[in-house]
Amino acid sequence: MRRRVGQWLPVVLLGLLVTIAAGSVGTPVAADGRSATGPSDVTSGVTPIDSCTTISEPGRYALTEDIENGGGTLLSRACIRIDAGDVVLDGDGHRVDGNGVSNTTGIAVTAADARNVTVTDLEVRDWHRGIDYRKSTCGRISTVTATNNTYGLSLERAAGIRVADSEPRRNIVGVETVRWVNRLSGVQAQRNQGTDVHRGFPSLRQLVAWTRC
Repeated sequence: MRRRVGQWLPVVLLGLLVTIAAGSVGTPVAADGRSATGPSDVTSGVTPIDSCTTISEPGRYALTEDIENGGGTLLSRACIRIDAGDVVLDGDGHRVDGNGVSNTTGIAVTAADARNVTVTDLEVRDWHRGIDYRKSTCGRISTVTATNNTYGLSLERAAGIRVADSEPRRNIVGVETVRWVNRLSGVQAQRNQGTDVHRGFPSLRQLVAWTRC
C-alpha cells in the first residue's frame, strides 16, 4: 500500500501545480483587491461641486446639481471662485443662479496669474457679472448661456480668452471684452438691452499677455 501511494504522489503534486498555475492566469487583481481590468470610472479624477465654493487647486471639477438663489453669496463676492490655473469647470448642463443682488458674480477667475481656465456647459443667470475672467489669460469659455445679468460675460481685463458656441442673451451687456486679444466664435449675443458685445481697447499688459498664449 505504501508503495502504491509513493508511485502516485508525483502525479498528484504535478496536478496541484497545474491547477495553481491555471488559476493565476485569471483576471488580474489590483493591490487593493479590486479588479484591475473592470470598467473604468469616467468621473475618475473629477471633483464634484454642489454649492458655492472656492477652487484653489488645478484639476477638473464638475457641477452635480443647480445652484439656486445665489447659494448664499454675499455682496461683492462670487459664488464660484477659481483661484488657480489649469482648471476645467464642467457645468454638465446645470445652472448657477443668482438672486439679482448688485455686485455679485456667478463664476469669477480671481487669481491674477491664472492661466488655462476653462468654463463649459452651464448657465449663469441673475448676477451682476455672470462670468468674470478678471486678469486671467489663455482661457476658454464654451457652451455657456448667460441670461438676465448686468454683464453676461466679462473679459475686459483678461487676455487670450476664447469664447465659443455660447449665448449671452437678455443681459444689459452680453459680452464685455477688448479688441484683438480675446476671440469670439459661434457666439450668439442677442436681445441684450444695452449692447450685445462691447469691445474696448487692450492695455499694454493685455497685449503682452496675449502674445504668450
